[in-house]
Amino acid sequence: GEMRKSELIRSFRKEMDWNQQTLADFLGVSLSIVGKWERGERTPSNSVVAICLIAEHLKPSGIDCANPKNFRRFLASHLSNRTQ
Repeated sequence: GEMRKSELIRSFRKEMDWNQQTLADFLGVSLSIVGKWERGERTPSNSVVAICLIAEHLKPSGIDCANPKNFRRFLASHLSNRTQ
């Protein structure tokens, strides 16, 4: 349901120790959208939720997760290794 998705987004953000701006940067969305998701005013798309779930699952140890670009690069290389 609606609430469930916003809870997933928030718990992912907390797990990554990110503020809303960092999550927005990671997902390529605006800060206001992240706020609306977390307040349940907007529902994140299934693809956004999937990205967060995958990212949380793959959360690397020893990489700078506070830097969304580093983390995106890590995810991209990890996923391309899996699909070859």
